[in-house]
Amino acid sequence: MTRQLTKADQRTVIGDGLAVGCHDVGVTALTARKLEIELSFNHAWRSFPLATTLFRQVKGDLARCDGIPIIADSTRRRWSRVAWYQEGPWWVPT
Repeated sequence: MTRQLTKADQRTVIGDGLAVGCHDVGVTALTARKLEIELSFNHAWRSFPLATTLFRQVKGDLARCDGIPIIADSTRRRWSRVAWYQEGPWWVPT
């Protein structure tokens, strides 16, 4: 029997995946501008095939965008392999 991921687990996996993806393509930081993060996250989320199946509790639309909370809450997560820190106008994964 397959276990469903909790909302916290889903957010942690997305935050870690975002950081690893940035590292893979050579991006060292993301802008901390709220509107830019939300628009970018929403655009990417609509194209992500697992968004509607495995990650149902994470939202990326006009009504609710979980992009910033996922990044901002990463420093408090217990088992995340990645933490995002805000350095001035940037979110930096470590």
